Formats: sequence, structure tokens, C-alpha cells
Amino acid sequence: MRNLHWGRWTALALAITLSSGCAATVGAQGRWGGGGWGPPSHSSRYVDPAFERGYEDGYRRGHDDARDRDRYNARRHRDYRAADRGYHRSYGPRDAYRQIYRRAFTTGYEEGYRDAVRGRRGRW
Repeated sequence: MRNLHWGRWTALALAITLSSGCAATVGAQGRWGGGGWGPPSHSSRYVDPAFERGYEDGYRRGHDDARDRDRYNARRHRDYRAADRGYHRSYGPRDAYRQIYRRAFTTGYEEGYRDAVRGRRGRW
């Protein structure tokens, strides 16, 4: 049991470290680097569940806001404020999940809003 507990904390630390790199990769590649929604299926990279869910939710909200000519404001959305959509206790502490989710939501929101303003259709 002790090794299982230690393994979760190690996995969480790894996830946080990797998600920091994923945010930069997403921006550099233009979303997930492919034409589809979410990470490419051929990718062998680990994608943090909080980052993946936050980015997807943010992109959709941002795209919808721009399409509907709503003001740019990611924080007004309930998903951003709660930041626990898709959370499962196996992911580790809820606060760490929320932190990653919000960072990804903001990134996705910005890209979705920008795509809609430029006239690009959503990817879903």
C-alpha cells in the first residue's frame, strides 16, 4: 500500500512536469499538431487528463464566445471556475488537477476564440 501511495505522488509530479511542456508544445504546433480534435492518436506522448479536458473545454467555449460575439473572458465560464470537469480521484489531488485544467482551459479558450474570429470552423 505504501508503494502505491508513493507511486501516485510520483505520477502526479511527472504529470505536472510534462503538462508544462505540453502547453508550450500545443502553442508551437497549433493546438494538437493535427487536423482533428484532441491529441493525435499516433502520438506516444503522455497527455495529462486535466490538460486534455481543460484545453478541449476552453477551446469550445472560446470558439462559441467569439462566434456569438460575446466578450473575451474565459473566467466567466463555470467550467473554468470549478475546474474539476473530468476529475477522478485516481488523478491525484483535486487542487493540482484544477491548476492544470485552468491553465489548459485558458490556452484552449484563447485559441478557440482566435480561430472563430479568423473565420475558422471549430474542430468538433
